[in-house]
Amino acid sequence: MKDIPLLTAKVLVIILISGLTAWAFNYFRPSPLGWSWHHSSPSTPVIDNFEAMNAVLQKPGTVLIDARPSLFYKIGHLPGAINLPVDETDEATLSAWRTGQNSKSIIIIYCTDDLCQMADKLSKRLTVLGMFPIIFSPGFAGWEKANLPIESDFKPLP
Repeated sequence: MKDIPLLTAKVLVIILISGLTAWAFNYFRPSPLGWSWHHSSPSTPVIDNFEAMNAVLQKPGTVLIDARPSLFYKIGHLPGAINLPVDETDEATLSAWRTGQNSKSIIIIYCTDDLCQMADKLSKRLTVLGMFPIIFSPGFAGWEKANLPIESDFKPLP
């Protein structure tokens, strides 16, 4: 019984150190995570069903962008998607990419799922450059869950 105050103090010290460590890691990230799980609505139009997505993908000149980190893209991505990771792509690269695009192209951006904010962040950056993308909200997870085809850049080991 007399060990309870000592045990409580140790637990409080561990919680304090864990919290400070988490704050420090987040503070020094290139793109810090928000401290809330509040999901904000995307700032651009959204496609939230597969029929509409398929219809848009059939239109000539449609560009499909994966906003996830490059490792996730390499593991698996939607067929024909290019990778412009929001946290790894600088403004000069985005501007150069935009220059090579047809101004009438339909641009669709996706990330992991409807809670993922990377597609919305990339969409805002492209909007500043004069492009008006659409977000596919089910993202890669929704596509995969629907058993639709997926491409991968990894080769199986022999």
